Parts: sequence; structure tokens; C-alpha cells
Amino acid sequence: MTIFEFRPVSIGSPLRLRFAEFNFFYSLHTIPCIGFKVTFAGKTIAFSGDHLNDADKINDLHSKGVLGDGRRDELLAFPWDADLILHEAGVPPVHTPLATLKALPEDVRKRLLVVHSAAKDVPADSGLRRAQAGVENSIVCATCFVCVCSQVIWFSV
Repeated sequence: MTIFEFRPVSIGSPLRLRFAEFNFFYSLHTIPCIGFKVTFAGKTIAFSGDHLNDADKINDLHSKGVLGDGRRDELLAFPWDADLILHEAGVPPVHTPLATLKALPEDVRKRLLVVHSAAKDVPADSGLRRAQAGVENSIVCATCFVCVCSQVIWFSV
């Protein structure tokens, strides 16, 4: 009997698990990291992974020749259109500055939960909400169940 089934992922190639479709993308971090967008029953969730999502820094790395055109464009194309966005914000320069997320349009901030940040680092007046860890803080919607616990996400259909 097998408890786990390993399925490799490829950037740019959708992976179907049951009735959900996962699309993986690179994140910008000091160690290799990826994010993903999952679609299920017409709803989408995006997870950034550890990521320096800062357009100025990304463009600066591109101008210095560290990033090619394709990688720059890929990093700047975060799926802000998702119904639910779980985006990390941590200590720069290897994580997304909170100021980047605070500068997003209000309609995006309403769909965004900040992860990878201590409560003290997400001020109440920032216009941002921090994801609360633990099963008791699960997000339940009509089509899916999401639990954010210590940077681990489970999807149950």
C-alpha cells in the first residue's frame, strides 16, 4: 500500500490533481522557491512561496544583467487576479516588503492574506490582513477548504 504518490512539477506545465489544476511559477529568493496558482470549480488560489516581489528590485536585477527578459517578465507576472492570494512578506531584501503589498489596489488587498510575517509586522492600519495559523482559522468557501498552518497549505475537495 502506498501512502504518498510523488508527482514532479514543471514550471509552465499544468498539473492536474483530481479536479484541480496547479500552475507553478518561479519565485525570487536566495534559495530556489516556487509559487503556484490552483484552479478548482472556477475559483483560484495563488500562493507566492518565499519571494521578493518588488518590481523595482526585479527591474534593477534585470538592468544589471542578473535576470534575462523572460525571467524578469515571469517574475513581474504574479497572478494578482486570483480569488484568494496567500502572499508572503518578510524581511527584505530576500522577501517581499510589506510596502509592496500595501501599495496594491484595494480590490487586490481584499483578496490577499499575508503569510510568513509575525503579527507585530503587519500593523492594523496597513490595510492588510495576516493569515492566522491553525485549523480553527481555516478558510472555507463553496468549492474548497484551505488551511494555512506554519507555511503548509492543504487543499481538500
